[in-house]
Parts: sequence; structure tokens; C-alpha cells
Amino acid sequence: MSSTTPQFSFPMTFDVGGQQTEPLINVAQLRGHLVLLDQFVQLQSKVDALNDLGSSIGHPPDMPRNKDTQRKMIIGLAVERFSIWCLSMKETDAKLPVEEILPPVDVLMVWHAYMLNPARYAEDCARIPALKILKLVGTSLFTALDRLSEILRSPPSRARITGWISKTQRMFDPLEDAAHSVSMAILCPKCRSPIEAPEGYLDEGFAVVCKNPDCTVQLITKDTLAIRKLAEDLVRDDGTYHSCLAGTLHAPEKWDSHHAKLTKDAFMRNPCFERPASATEEEWIVSIMEKNDYKLETMKRAVGDLKWAERIFSAYVDHRMFSEELVNAVIRQASFVEKMRDLHWTEPNYFDEEEHEVVLLYAIARYHALVNFEHSGFGFRVDT
Repeated sequence: MSSTTPQFSFPMTFDVGGQQTEPLINVAQLRGHLVLLDQFVQLQSKVDALNDLGSSIGHPPDMPRNKDTQRKMIIGLAVERFSIWCLSMKETDAKLPVEEILPPVDVLMVWHAYMLNPARYAEDCARIPALKILKLVGTSLFTALDRLSEILRSPPSRARITGWISKTQRMFDPLEDAAHSVSMAILCPKCRSPIEAPEGYLDEGFAVVCKNPDCTVQLITKDTLAIRKLAEDLVRDDGTYHSCLAGTLHAPEKWDSHHAKLTKDAFMRNPCFERPASATEEEWIVSIMEKNDYKLETMKRAVGDLKWAERIFSAYVDHRMFSEELVNAVIRQASFVEKMRDLHWTEPNYFDEEEHEVVLLYAIARYHALVNFEHSGFGFRVDT
């Protein structure tokens, strides 16, 4: 060991909530996580190289030339691919080897950013049927985290590639997929006609027109798509977590379905959510949208300063099932990944030297101190 290397005796157990507990994470798992971050760095480098002369990747048609716009476009497509993958999974997938079920790197990047908001992620996995399976697969992935370095450093197996393609009908390589698809399928919030939204759907000013001549919706925006999602959640009443509004099930420090029901009941007492006589569920959804002029801002004014309203509305920003806006979540996380790259922590074999590995041991010790702090009642604890 180098003379400059700090002396550190790694504990065999840690105090967590007053009990001595074996380490919740180990060095091999941290290495796997750093390799994962390195995969994100490499993907970013490939995106940045799209405009370079002589690039072996080539520039996908219809892909914008501006680098920042390109990055956002690839992330937007990654979120769409992540959504398709989530909807395609079955419970039996959680039993597959990680080498087979692991999705492409861009999808992993979205999933990773999503899990970094643990309260939203845990609540969505409880509320949304498709994401309950995601949680099962995530648990399977975590148990193999110490092997993640080996898996990600190796070319993807044939089973992993064919499994992805058969489930999603999308190409495995994200940039190859981008060369064939930069649009997104959406449904008109009123008549439910399918619409192919162009690549501009990531822009704040995104707007398309429904092609159905009998439809009275003049313009479809993120706002109109979001109010449709909220209206669907408002009218749903199947007696399960699926009926809860986003942002209400995970009250501070615990799951509270009673709190979620009371919050939703308070929303539904507003006249703008009243069910018309003899209306079907679909007619009720349309009624809510029409009474609020297809605008979330109108609904916000109707609700007023009702407790939890701001947290609820923050979960409804577009048509996707997730309560977290994942494009911006990935962009925010990118700055951290870049810091890890600048520290050389994502480089292969960087932590092979003992003087470097001790940094990971310190990180594990600090992590357990944080967990103990949360379990002691002073921090915010997320139960999953």
C-alpha cells in the first residue's frame, strides 16, 4: 500500500436502526455501478460524434444537427423505448438471467435516472400495473450488480438482443433505432385517433392537430395529453393502489392509501369533476377535459390551494405513465455522470489499485451512516 494511502479498517457490520447489520452493498457492486456510468459516457460520446466527418455511426436522417438538441432527442427516444419495454414485460421475465433481460444502455440510463427519485419510483411501481413488473426485474438486477461489470464490458449476448427486439419491435442499438424512428405514437385525448407526433414533441411548444375531421379538439399539446392522463386517474375506482392519484400514496415516512383516498375525494368534490348523468367512464373523462378547456392551468385554478395539489399536478406533465418527467431527469443526472468521468472514476480498472479502492470503502461506510440516520427518525425514509 502506498505511504499516502489512508489507513482504514473496514467494519464487518454497521449500525442501522440500532441493529448491527452486514454491509448492504459491497465494492463489486459499486464497480458495477461505475461501469454502468461509463456506458452512459460512451453513449454520450457516440451521440456527440454524429456530426463528425468520418464517423462510423453516420447521421440518422431527420436528426437535428445541433449537439444539445441531438442529446435531448436521443434521451426522448430512450424514454419512449423504456416505456415500450416496461409495457412489454411479464412476471416471468424477472426469472430470466440478467444477461438476457438487461435492456440497451439508453434504456438503462432512463431507468437509472428514474430510480434516483426513489419516492416517485416506489409509488409508481405500486400504482401502475406495468411498473410492478419493473420492480421485480429491478430486484433481480440488483442481486446481480456485482456481475454487472463483466456483463456490460462484454458485447451483448444474442439472447439479450433478440429478447429485446422480440419484446419491443425496436432495434437494440439506440442510434440505429434513431435512424429509423424519430417520431412518437400518441392518441388524441378526445377521440383516441392514433397520431404520429414528429421529433418536435420534445419541445416546450410542441403541438399537433388531430386528423379526425369529426374531432373538436383543435390542437394537441403536452398540456392536453397530460390532462387526459389526470382525468383517467380521477375517474378510475377499482379499489386498488391503481386508483390513487400520483403523489398522494407515499405520504411522509409511510405508505398511506387512506390519505390517498381522502385527497382524491377532496379533488372530486369540485364541480368540474362531477360525473354527468348516465355517462360512461370515457364520457366522464371527456367531460372533465371539456369543463377545464383541455388546460391544466384551468384545472389548477378550479382546485385552488387544496393541500397536495401542487405535488399532484407536478406528476402530470405529458401523456406518459410515469409521474417523473424522465427526459429532464436524465439531463440532470448527466452532469453527475460527467463529474465521475472527469474524476476518471468511470475508467476501466481505475479502482484496481488498493489506494484507489479505499475510496469505495469510505463511500460504503458513509452510505451506511446515511441509512442509519434515516432509520433513526431524523431523515426521510422511503419504504419499497
